[in-house]
Amino acid sequence: MPSLAAGALKLALGSVSPSVDLNNDGDLDDAGETKNVYHMRVTGHNWGTASATCDLALSDANGIAFTSIASGLSRHQAAPTSATPTSIRFGTEFGSNPGFWIDDVSSHNAPTGPPPAISYFVAGGNTLTWKRSGATTHSPAPSITFGTIITNPTGGDQDEESIELPNPKSFAVDLSNWQLTGRVTHAMRPGTVIPTNGFLVLSPDLELYRSLNAPRFTQGNYSGHISSFSETLTLTNVAGTSIATVITPDTSSDNQLYLHISEIMYNPAGDNEEFIELVNTSDSITLTLDGVMFTEGFEFTFPASTTLSPGQRIVVTETDFISGGLSNGGETIKLDDSDSATIQEFTYDDKSPWPSSTDGSGPSLVFRSGDPDLPESWRASLANGGTPGTSDSVPYTNGDIHAYALSETLQFDTDTNILTIPRNPGADDISSTPQWSSDLQNWVPENFTYQGSDQ
Repeated sequence: MPSLAAGALKLALGSVSPSVDLNNDGDLDDAGETKNVYHMRVTGHNWGTASATCDLALSDANGIAFTSIASGLSRHQAAPTSATPTSIRFGTEFGSNPGFWIDDVSSHNAPTGPPPAISYFVAGGNTLTWKRSGATTHSPAPSITFGTIITNPTGGDQDEESIELPNPKSFAVDLSNWQLTGRVTHAMRPGTVIPTNGFLVLSPDLELYRSLNAPRFTQGNYSGHISSFSETLTLTNVAGTSIATVITPDTSSDNQLYLHISEIMYNPAGDNEEFIELVNTSDSITLTLDGVMFTEGFEFTFPASTTLSPGQRIVVTETDFISGGLSNGGETIKLDDSDSATIQEFTYDDKSPWPSSTDGSGPSLVFRSGDPDLPESWRASLANGGTPGTSDSVPYTNGDIHAYALSETLQFDTDTNILTIPRNPGADDISSTPQWSSDLQNWVPENFTYQGSDQ
């Protein structure tokens, strides 16, 4: 972040398009003149002191940000209107860390004579020098926050969850094309404006929300559902700047913590049955499965008095399915708790990079570790027919970890840039993360794409 020093403000930018003010009258409305509008965002810390700093960002009229490096900003604690053509004075109307937008700023060709009574830029190559005189339109930076977030609806339907975004400011805030990211994602529609002291409520099922609640300013449908596990949601503006973040509470149950889908036989060979296996990963807690149900992929509800001891596995076969079945082409599997809270939800596939041998050749799909939505988290079973009710993993006890993990040395094809990691079948107690280095000193796990596995 640059320091503030006396003098004019200069922004080193990428390509910019100056406005053309032929007669330097400042209105850019005369014949042959061109008006290119830009927006500047200014924030500061410790203003009026020797350690004052500033942070500036410039965007075009469509909100597309320019990369900028600012230097030469005077530091004074006076009203923004008390500026000279060669220095800019910022006040502290909005607190110790003030910030405001300077809107509808025009980029002019180099003017002659005194500067016009509007804000403008002087363009020279890729550098803009900002000068001003007269009043500047400004307001505090938009500050939308997260309000009430319903993670576990009382009705038991996860589609009844919602996210509230209040606007505590004394002015309306335009959220057009802002992004909500995290476990759930949503792009605000153009024209989304939260009025003063108003609210916007986001929902995964807008029709359902409106049928259950009093009329409010709402928008949907966002993608995904809020997990019962603690997670971060982020709201960013059109420039990609983070405006607000929130960490949702951890309300996970024992079933959500320890009950996991461990094996799927979705396309058995011969006369074998489809099945799905679950395991209790806890070392000490017995799980109660009363009312736990599969609600996507197929339907099945565990009967009353069903329990699962620590480390124990339970198998549901296709003869137990109430309706539906496991798709040979891949599909979404959803497992819900008795209160309809999601335990697991993921999508498997039969296409590369998912294991190919599990698609009708005999082996089942076995979960190794990690994110169940990712193909690298799964492998083919060691034997045809799978291992329903047991595990074919080979535990690591001691000795050479490389010998346990790898069947031979790593292979790297310099022509295709493909790294092959020959894992020992069933060596599920290890995970492999490829990294690369340009100097053999600093290694980064980036720019790798998983190609698939023959296991």
